[in-house]
Amino acid sequence: MVGKLSRIMVSAFLVFCLCLRHLVDGTDAVMSVSVMKGESVSLNTDVTEVQNYHLIQWMFGEIQIAEINNLIKINSIYDTDDDKTLKHRLKLDPQTGSLTITHTRTTDSGLYQLRLTSGEIRSKSFRVTVSGE
Repeated sequence: MVGKLSRIMVSAFLVFCLCLRHLVDGTDAVMSVSVMKGESVSLNTDVTEVQNYHLIQWMFGEIQIAEINNLIKINSIYDTDDDKTLKHRLKLDPQTGSLTITHTRTTDSGLYQLRLTSGEIRSKSFRVTVSGE
């Protein structure tokens, strides 16, 4: 009984390691992007065929700001509660899933995360810095 339990534990550990490796391998390094206040900045997905993904999601910090859901054929840009951040200044490219922020403000600085879901999950992160005049 102990031998069988040990084999199960080793198998579970190996599955855990493989899943962890997959998560780490699916994540690109954080890209730094700088822009001057008032200019536009595009965060590119490097995707050529959006329809190859079931779901493309954009996050700003912990807040979801945009998505393309190919399962139900909807593209959405979400308003934030705070008028100081991003409201009415986001554009989502339906062909590539890339996100453009127009009329940037210093409050737009921060971490933007992209999650691409198909058979697997890939992610990409952008550290945006908006500099004043």
